[in-house]
Amino acid sequence: YIVDGNKKVFEMGVGHVGIIAQYIKKIYPSNIISGCDIYEEFVQNSLYNAAFNNLEINICQSDYYENIDGCFDYLIFNPPYLPLKDEKMDFPHTGYSGIDGMDATRLFLSQSKTYLKSKGIILLGINCYYVPYEKQVSVIHSSGYSIKEVISRRFSTSKVFVLTNNIN
Repeated sequence: YIVDGNKKVFEMGVGHVGIIAQYIKKIYPSNIISGCDIYEEFVQNSLYNAAFNNLEINICQSDYYENIDGCFDYLIFNPPYLPLKDEKMDFPHTGYSGIDGMDATRLFLSQSKTYLKSKGIILLGINCYYVPYEKQVSVIHSSGYSIKEVISRRFSTSKVFVLTNNIN
């Protein structure tokens, strides 16, 4: 769904490597790639990896969109989706997402309308092993988005939901 041509692409939660942002910049070099992560350590490591690979990517520390300006042609998010446990994690925002595993997705979708250009696309990747497909569809629709396509691969429980804003 992503095309080259000075498109603005934003990855929410780049993680400790920034692999998706780097991949997109490598394949579509004229696009403007940005991203964020809640953890400063992840931001610094992702910036290091991008520089090591000679890729110009803008990455900053942000809790969702709190430090983000502008609108984007594409928003990408592989949210945490594990139902909440009483286990301690060094980086809890990388795994757990509320009682039903959908809190991060709900928050992302509710805030994304402000940052998605008209005719923009969201690529949302979630593992259906942890959160049932029907639950994901329900959250997507109740957040005001339409599902353009669901991409899956044989033998994988993960799916990428291609979303558009209902007003598009």
